[in-house]
Amino acid sequence: FNVSVAVSGSNFRVDEEFTKDKGSLLDLFFILYRGGEGGDVINVEVVYRSEVCWQTDLPRWEAVEMTLHRLCAGNLDHEVVFEVYDWNNMGDHLLLGSTHMTARALVNSKVVQFYCMCNI
Repeated sequence: FNVSVAVSGSNFRVDEEFTKDKGSLLDLFFILYRGGEGGDVINVEVVYRSEVCWQTDLPRWEAVEMTLHRLCAGNLDHEVVFEVYDWNNMGDHLLLGSTHMTARALVNSKVVQFYCMCNI
């Protein structure tokens, strides 16, 4: 069956030195990875990359709909990993934060919230 995941975030802040180069707001996107069973978040596979939310610290990404097989190979005990990045047009995107949980916890929660205070 299909699952729908909504991802949002707040409190994306960076230190003053970073904002002098970048500007006050970020260009945020996330990557969703499927991990392994039993907490394995080392051997992960990309299952989705979001659109970029430009110039914001309160991103609201479009909901993602995918099959349970794509999300976790049909095993709700597999880990899923979310990583949030600040997009850079040179391709060296900056990792701002991450979280992981079982696919079961994700399906039960329906919404993933990121609260990230970044000190870069």
